[in-house]
Formats: sequence, C-alpha cells, structure tokens
Amino acid sequence: MVATTDAGASPGKITISVTKPKAPGTGFAKRCAVGGPPLATTCTGSSKGIAIDAAGTIYVTNEKQLHRYTADEDCKLAPAGEPIELPPDNPRPQVVGKGPIYMRSGGVAWGLTRAGDAIYAHDFLVGMFRVDRGKVEPACTQEFGFHGFVKIGKRLLAQRKGIEEITLGKAGACKAKSARIDDKARALFAVGDRTYTKFDDLGVRLCHVAAMAACGDGACILDHNCPQVVQLAADGTVLR
Repeated sequence: MVATTDAGASPGKITISVTKPKAPGTGFAKRCAVGGPPLATTCTGSSKGIAIDAAGTIYVTNEKQLHRYTADEDCKLAPAGEPIELPPDNPRPQVVGKGPIYMRSGGVAWGLTRAGDAIYAHDFLVGMFRVDRGKVEPACTQEFGFHGFVKIGKRLLAQRKGIEEITLGKAGACKAKSARIDDKARALFAVGDRTYTKFDDLGVRLCHVAAMAACGDGACILDHNCPQVVQLAADGTVLR
C-alpha cells in the first residue's frame, strides 16, 4: 500500500490516506538487468544508440563499440557475442565556400537504425555502416552530415538539407537527393509507412522530441526535455 499526505487539508493538520499501488505492467517502460561488461556510455532519454532487429536481438552502442544482447521474459539481457569495434573518427576536411560545411563537437556519437532486416550504425561525419552480420560493413561513407536515417517501404531517408533519399552502392558508395517530402525539415521520424518532420501544429507543447514509436494504430512521441509521452491517432491528431 502507498501512504499519501495532504498538507493543505487545514492549518496545522496533516491528513494521511492509503491508496492501492499501481498494478505491475501499467507503466510505459521498465528497467532491465544488463549482463556482460558494464556499459561506459551514459544512458539518456535522447540517446539514439539502440535498435532491435527482426529476431529480437538488441543492439547498443557503447563509446567505440557495439554490444548485442538477447532478452528473456524477465527482462534480463545476456550478451550475444563479443563486442564489435566501430570505425574511428573521420574529421572530413572540407573546402570553405563550396557548399555547406558540416561540423560537430564532442566527438563521435553513434546512432543505430533498423532498416528492414538490416541494422545500421551511423555518425554525423564518419558515415553509415551495416552491423547486423557480425562485422562492420561500409554502407554510406561517401556522403555525410546526416541526422538519422529511417526506412519507408523501399526508400532509405535521412535528414540533412531537408529530407533526402539515400541510394546505397558498394563499399560505402552512396548518393543523396531530395526526397520531395520536406526540403526545410529539421527533424525526421518514421512509424510504419508515415514520416514525421514537424510537431508545431499539434496543439501541445513539446520541448524536445527524442524518439517515436508505434502506439496502436498511431504513434507515441517521447519528449525528453519536458518529460511526457504524447499519443497520436493514425490521422496524426493528439489522443492524449
């Protein structure tokens, strides 16, 4: 049982009431025990360094390594193979005056994206690499400066100069062009076959959209800076 107090009942008086605790499983998430070597990376609500493949294997970036886990019914994560070393930083010398200059501070920040059966690790300057086949394989290192990737049908999309469509070649070769979705977009999320690029017309205050996930027929938005979960219907309207 949980005891709560009401200090505002009357001056000098505290009222104590007893309520039933929430039933297990009624929350949005729970903590899981992680086996194997400790993870050095700080886990934050805005981290994009986690992905789950079609078989349920969990991929987590840990500084310069990629860790893989399997989870049991009790949410205990066991290592699935040895950690995989991720590529080193690539400063990308660029010529001033010939197009955009892409820079970042703080060093490499690996993100993970599931695209169909593939899992990709990507960094703003280093590029994108396929990592679900037991090794690191260059997928798109010719182009860089992207903020995240999503897969919609057969299209691989990324946010850079608005929303761009990526065509993968061999050995890291790739091309990017406007996806003709939103050339001014500064965010990109995907749930099912729908892309989300802006949230200022929802009628609710959102401070920082860190992630989105499927919720019923619609989607849920995770706001990291103003901690909340906003649920959208299939047509994009706010349910709660």
